Amino acid sequence: MNANLSVYQFHRPTGTNLEPPKSSKPIMTSSFEIDPEYIEFVQKQRFSREGEENPYTHLREFYRVCDLLRIEGMSDETLKWKLFPFSLTGKARHWYKHKVGSVHGDWKELYNNFLFKYFPISKVAELRREIISFRQLQEESLGKSWDCFINLTLTGPKLSIPQEVLLIHFFEGLSRENKQTLNTASRGSIYHLPASEARDLIDSLSAKFPSIYIPEKEKEPIPRQEEEVSISRSQPLQSQTLAIDPKPSIPQNFPREE
Repeated sequence: MNANLSVYQFHRPTGTNLEPPKSSKPIMTSSFEIDPEYIEFVQKQRFSREGEENPYTHLREFYRVCDLLRIEGMSDETLKWKLFPFSLTGKARHWYKHKVGSVHGDWKELYNNFLFKYFPISKVAELRREIISFRQLQEESLGKSWDCFINLTLTGPKLSIPQEVLLIHFFEGLSRENKQTLNTASRGSIYHLPASEARDLIDSLSAKFPSIYIPEKEKEPIPRQEEEVSISRSQPLQSQTLAIDPKPSIPQNFPREE
């Protein structure tokens, strides 16, 4: 602290803290420019932490956008560091302002803090349970179930679950008929195929029949007695009763006439 500063000089604003934090990776170019239209493109896919937004989905889309731009003399990490705040809004942008100063310009540390904030360990455990207990919904096609399962595995971090184990959980969650379809297509049992071939087989069947539903069991036929009743109800009341009994009577299945 400079002891020669006046009270006014000590308290007057300098604007030093208004500059955006710099990346830990040096920029090896004297000048650069990021097209404003590119920034607008980043802002169209912003994360606010409202509703059911997923931080992993957001970062995957953010990475795809960043891969479209290259600036000579600037590392990919520095580019992401500079563009990332433009992809946030609302509560997420408020979190960024409080957190960015403590990561010392390190993109990976900011990246990890963001994921840990909005996808904590409790959600990771919940995601693992959903994958392990996956079940095909009633009247859901094989293709739809496969899409849902793949999307489920992409909504969080890598869980270190081998492909072989993932395929078992998916297969065991299918209906009996869909299991039979996959086993037939694999000429025996899908468990006898390598994981890559089993996945290709499911992809192939899902692409060919994306919306076909194989029911758990066919509807049971209507009992003969109920069938006769349903047919007889379509006949006029008088002819029906006379055909059964020469003395007209009021059937029990019909309301009495006033």
